[in-house]
Amino acid sequence: MTLREIRIALDKIDLATPMFAIGQIAQNPNMGNVSNLNAFRSRFASFDTIPFFNKEKQIIKSSFLFQTVSDQLNHDRNQLQDLLRTAETIRLGAEALKGALASILPAPDKDTVVVKLPGAKDLEEVVEYLSTFQRALASNVINSKINGQVVVKSWQPGSLWLDIYLGSAAAITLVGGMIWSAAVIRKKQAEVKILEKIVDSMEIKNQMLDGIRKGVDDHIQMVVESEAVNLAAHNFGESENREQIERLKMGIKDLAGLIEKGAEVHPALTAPEDVKNLFPDFTKLELIESKQKLISEKKSA
Repeated sequence: MTLREIRIALDKIDLATPMFAIGQIAQNPNMGNVSNLNAFRSRFASFDTIPFFNKEKQIIKSSFLFQTVSDQLNHDRNQLQDLLRTAETIRLGAEALKGALASILPAPDKDTVVVKLPGAKDLEEVVEYLSTFQRALASNVINSKINGQVVVKSWQPGSLWLDIYLGSAAAITLVGGMIWSAAVIRKKQAEVKILEKIVDSMEIKNQMLDGIRKGVDDHIQMVVESEAVNLAAHNFGESENREQIERLKMGIKDLAGLIEKGAEVHPALTAPEDVKNLFPDFTKLELIESKQKLISEKKSA
């Protein structure tokens, strides 16, 4: 879980009010009363979205507060106060963590993408990956139609995750499409490698083998061309602009290479659902299909 994901999770939790209150029982001052337990348990469950305070959370969950379905209970006051202190430790700790993250992380921006660089053995490799991202994105989003930028907004401490500001909604849409196309090409390239291993294991003459490889390579180039033309038409309204199509083709190939090495590009965590759907699910890359195919299947259905 990244620091930004933790911050988003904390923003959704009520950290302003005490976890619960202990009421008086006039007949027995050693006993206390707690009401609205259902609301407390529901609120407490929201803390499971952050990977901290596990010891304290387990103490509360294994207590009598979670061993009843009743919305209120009477219990020994000292034990209730111990649990309240534990629960407040979680709330106040989460509140302090939220404040700390707010000071080191910029506020989420709808025109920002979150990038994970591939694992690198040294700084030179990191610079190389950043240069490839810059080349692939800047050559396509920095123009009068897209009105985009490529600016490193922040670098999440101790990680290879960074936020890149793209400057406009049009740039986000274009980059989402490019990343999707790149993931499609990366899948095609992976399929080719499998095919090559199968072909290499067969007794096929070199001339025929070269023909098969050329045919497969031509197919990938055709898919890259098709993806680029589609992106040019939908984002620039220019399916015949060869200069723009060539820039898109180069960008798609660069991004496919980065994805193969482990790179990821995601929309901002606060992005609306329609924007998130522009980007591929990096946990299911092997299932990705070209959007052109998906659209044609919907039309024929």
